[in-house]
Amino acid sequence: MILDLNRLKLIPATQQLIEADINNPNELAELLNVQKPYNWPPPLNDELSQEFYLNFVKNHPNDLGWGMWYFLLKNKSDKKDILVGDGGFKGIPNDKGEVEIGYSVIGLYHKRGIATEAAKGLIEWAFSNKSVKKIVAHTMVGLRPSIRVLEKNYFRLAGNTKQKGIIRFELNKTDFLERGHHV
Repeated sequence: MILDLNRLKLIPATQQLIEADINNPNELAELLNVQKPYNWPPPLNDELSQEFYLNFVKNHPNDLGWGMWYFLLKNKSDKKDILVGDGGFKGIPNDKGEVEIGYSVIGLYHKRGIATEAAKGLIEWAFSNKSVKKIVAHTMVGLRPSIRVLEKNYFRLAGNTKQKGIIRFELNKTDFLERGHHV
């Protein structure tokens, strides 16, 4: 399964990909058939998040897509695509039909709309699942680029969280569809 977007390809992380990501980014590049990642991993993709996603794929082998995805920038020349970021969901939809989204892009590729395009592709993919009614996101109060990604994808500020400096955004499926999007 690959999400083929305008400028990006999104590939869901398998156990093999995540293990390569943790142990050898060069192997990850080979498995994804991309140019060797520059300055990998992207911000906020630390050992804890890598372990979280590795455990997720091990415990949910039939839930491909509800974990992490790799973001590949299409290369229009004859060269390989470029691994520029990752993101995805923090698990399968809960009983309320909610999933949480996240994303991170290597600094060299900031301010190019990559996170916005990747998030949109993930949102459309998630809402194509009948059980998903709402997508939520958490970000830091001062992290303006992340907030803009959410705003450009029609998320609404839902308020503060119990965690100091962290705010919550939400996007309801009905609001998304009313804006003319299709799933």
